[in-house]
Amino acid sequence: MEAGLLLALSSQHQRFGRESIMNLFFTADEHYGHRNIITYCKRPFSDVIEMREKLIALHNYTVPNVKDSVTVHLGDMFWDTVSAEEAISIVSRLNGKHTFIRGNHGNKLFDRGLLDEYFISIADVKMLHVGERKIWISHYAHRVWPDSHKGAYHLFGHSHGELSVQHGRSLDVGVDVHNFKPLSFDEIEKFMQAIPVPVLPPKEQGLKTWPTDHLEEGSH
Repeated sequence: MEAGLLLALSSQHQRFGRESIMNLFFTADEHYGHRNIITYCKRPFSDVIEMREKLIALHNYTVPNVKDSVTVHLGDMFWDTVSAEEAISIVSRLNGKHTFIRGNHGNKLFDRGLLDEYFISIADVKMLHVGERKIWISHYAHRVWPDSHKGAYHLFGHSHGELSVQHGRSLDVGVDVHNFKPLSFDEIEKFMQAIPVPVLPPKEQGLKTWPTDHLEEGSH
């Protein structure tokens, strides 16, 4: 692993140095191999093969093919019918390295350890430390999250752009919301900085942020 890319890894925390910020990207809900998602989400593809090829092409157009680029996939990357061989073929064609957060589809390949060597880390939820910025990542949208009242960001997928209410500095990074491309950290930063930091009600201001050390099981 290249020096400076990842300063530390644990089951809940992942750190990125300042020098790697420009090559950090986020996405979710690619649903490789899922035919019906084309209809459900009105995706402009004729079949799963065209969808696969367009998603790979748009990923590689957006993410530079350099040693320190990392894409964080926030769940539902593959449909349940995709084989390990198919998944490995897809990941091997995508620029950069990859981190995965489990979603509600396509987890069996990850749970069986068949894709371990193709991902930097695999977890249920995680707190990223990007320079001085904290980013809470999960497949599902949260109304509150660790340090949300202190300006921490929250990125999620799952909702395919269907949520109509904005909760604090949070953002759906799914491909259906962003022209089927990953978002860069810089793009996310610009979006989040326009949103005020949520203020806790007076009765909650004395409460400590809830701990994350109970989340170790099922992550690595």
